[in-house]
Amino acid sequence: FSKQQVKGYMHRTILEKPQYWARITAMTNNTRTNFTKDSAIRISTQEIDEAMRQIESAYTEGRLDERELEDRMAQATKAKTEGDLSALLADLARVERAMAQKTPTKMLRRLKHSSVAVFSSLHQTGSFILPKSYDIAAIFGSCLIDLSNAHLENEKSTIKIAAVFGSVEVIVPRGVRIEIQSTPIFGSVSKKVLDEPLPHDAPVIHLMAEAIFGSVEIKTKK
Repeated sequence: FSKQQVKGYMHRTILEKPQYWARITAMTNNTRTNFTKDSAIRISTQEIDEAMRQIESAYTEGRLDERELEDRMAQATKAKTEGDLSALLADLARVERAMAQKTPTKMLRRLKHSSVAVFSSLHQTGSFILPKSYDIAAIFGSCLIDLSNAHLENEKSTIKIAAVFGSVEVIVPRGVRIEIQSTPIFGSVSKKVLDEPLPHDAPVIHLMAEAIFGSVEIKTKK
């Protein structure tokens, strides 16, 4: 496509349809607001102990060296807010599903209602509580959302995805019924979800994906 064709298409199908940008703008604003509020929340000694356990586990697995272990342990003991702990654990979030199932729900972090990457990349991994409604947007950026260790509080959760000149990869958990509704506009939505027999009362994740000059990949972890 020529630059003029792309520009004309954007005006006809995107820029002239404010509902796209109104939704994306709202998602971006909500994410910034929630991040600011949640980062300032004071933490308990129990949360500090759990963070130190994750740091020590990462050292045992060889993901941290001795100096990094000492530095992060020292910072963890001085942590006061969720933002302080998040900075220490951001590159260590990896928990086995079996461990997540044994962890009491009240000890799991609750996923915010939206994740947005604008000219940046975002990774959401580990164990957490998936809200009933969750929005993902990648605008000239990329998002990786790993739900393989997620705890579902509701019988049905809905995830809205928007990839605008960006890419979104969603890893869905096993044992959950996956429903996908896709709308690619000069983009692609690929589905590589494991087809397995499920009980009639299995929880449901309904994904609504829009790819506008972007790509969305929905798959089951191998």
